[in-house]
Amino acid sequence: MFDVKPLLTIKDVCMLLQRSKASIYRDIDDGSFPKPLKLKGSSRWTMSDIESRISGAR
Repeated sequence: MFDVKPLLTIKDVCMLLQRSKASIYRDIDDGSFPKPLKLKGSSRWTMSDIESRISGAR
C-alpha cells in the first residue's frame, strides 16, 4: 500500500512556523530550508520536512 503523507502549502508552513513567506523563500535560496515539491507550479512540503525543521531549530 501507499504511505500517504499530507502536503502543506506555503500558507500552512507560514502559520506553523510563524514566519513570512519571504523569509521562508529566502531560507530556501540560502539552503537552510528544505526545497518544496513542485506540483503544477505550486510549492508543497511534507509534514515530516517541516517537523524536521522545527526539531532542528531547537
